[in-house]
Amino acid sequence: MSQPDRSLTEPHVSPDELRAALAPRRSRPSPVAAAAGRRLERDAAPAWEWTTELSDGDQAELAELRSTVASQRERIEALEDLAVPGSDQIARYTVSGLITNDREERETLDRIARADRVKAVILYIDSPGGTTTGAEALYGAIRRMSEKKPVVGVVGSMAASGAYVAALGTDRIVAQGNSLVGSIGVLIQWPEFGDLLKTIGVNVYEVKSTPLKAAPNPFRPPSPEARAAIESLIRDSYDWFVGLVRERRPLEAENLALVTSGQVFTGRQALNLKLVDQIGSERDAVRWLAETRGVKADLPVRNWKKQTNSWRGLSFAQKASGAVLRLAGLARLAALIESPATPAFALDGLLAVWQPPAAER
Repeated sequence: MSQPDRSLTEPHVSPDELRAALAPRRSRPSPVAAAAGRRLERDAAPAWEWTTELSDGDQAELAELRSTVASQRERIEALEDLAVPGSDQIARYTVSGLITNDREERETLDRIARADRVKAVILYIDSPGGTTTGAEALYGAIRRMSEKKPVVGVVGSMAASGAYVAALGTDRIVAQGNSLVGSIGVLIQWPEFGDLLKTIGVNVYEVKSTPLKAAPNPFRPPSPEARAAIESLIRDSYDWFVGLVRERRPLEAENLALVTSGQVFTGRQALNLKLVDQIGSERDAVRWLAETRGVKADLPVRNWKKQTNSWRGLSFAQKASGAVLRLAGLARLAALIESPATPAFALDGLLAVWQPPAAER
């Protein structure tokens, strides 16, 4: 049996040979070629030999390359603005589904804010909420956008909890009469698998530095100290949420306790409580922009969508849960849990999300 050509699988070219091979191609390699050559040189050398610091020449070339990348990024942003279809317009951006700390979404909102052809923004909201960190980041992006152009929030079926945080970032909130609005509150939930695992003969042990490390634990009930620590997190995030409502909405003092009780309201109820400004639709939002912000009423409303990356890394919770389920012989359930499309394990903080009572689910 013939031996495979190991030159295809094992690096053996010396740095000097590599430089000699690259030299005839051009008298002075471009920054990209030079960077690629250095990477090949690094990969060709044993790992323990890769300790050389960049020379002055390499540092200067790296600075030049970074400057080129920065200028190209500015050029891309300028071309993106020119690529906005049509002429002047009102942008429509939709916030739907579970709200998480979505960088692509924030970048899209920043693009809308920069686009000179966009004269106003309709933020269409149809979401039960999401994580507190996601809602906070989205609120910040909406406020930055509002500093550059008027933004109206239009509620579809629901703007609850974290989605209502997003609505608070707009200049005006328009809802339908039967939209669900509110659910101002924060929660954290976790399953407890301890008894289930014992029935199949699985014990989980741990060694940790302090009693509150890794609390809550899905394998045993929380201690009183752990529960108190978790409640302090909830209270702090809830106070932040209530502070936003107090700052952004013209509420009477006697109504504040009611609207921040976690209750969800119809659009009509929310109007009476001053959680929204108007019962209506997108057409009413455009009319308000024309009457109060000087935006031409005949401007086309065009959809903007974010560029998404469907791949997401597995979280520690997905990996740990998958491993436990495989040990228990539940391989198919483990595969489902380990799927990047499983959102419940990819959340990035406490939840600000509306859930119907258990009897209604």
